[in-house]
Amino acid sequence: MKIDLLARYLVQGQVKDIEIWSIDMKENKKAMRLQVIHDISKLNTKQIWYFTNIRKENLYFKPVSDLQAVLLYQAHIFLEKVGTLEKRTRLQKLLQQYFGSDPASTDWNHARRLPNTLNWKCPDKPVLRIIKEIK
Repeated sequence: MKIDLLARYLVQGQVKDIEIWSIDMKENKKAMRLQVIHDISKLNTKQIWYFTNIRKENLYFKPVSDLQAVLLYQAHIFLEKVGTLEKRTRLQKLLQQYFGSDPASTDWNHARRLPNTLNWKCPDKPVLRIIKEIK
């Protein structure tokens, strides 16, 4: 699994800890926290592989703290410095209104699908990929 995006949350996003969650869509969206990552080298890829490929569950990640320098939008936007929760929420809502995207994705701790994992909710089970990166 590529961990570039998760590494960026910890470095560029100035996020201290990230939670990895497994969500079973068959059992009323039952969620289970798999692990908290303090150091990207400690990511348990075997456990993630097991939940993705054997249990066939959707895997997500989210920051533990609301202090971060990243907008958690469908486009992940890294900021130069940590912004207040109110400021980031306002920016995310403006982006949501402009693009007409999911209004439920504007909260600070909205879980994001883990990169390079299957989306079991969709019939064709697409893999989450980073489409374009603009620096």
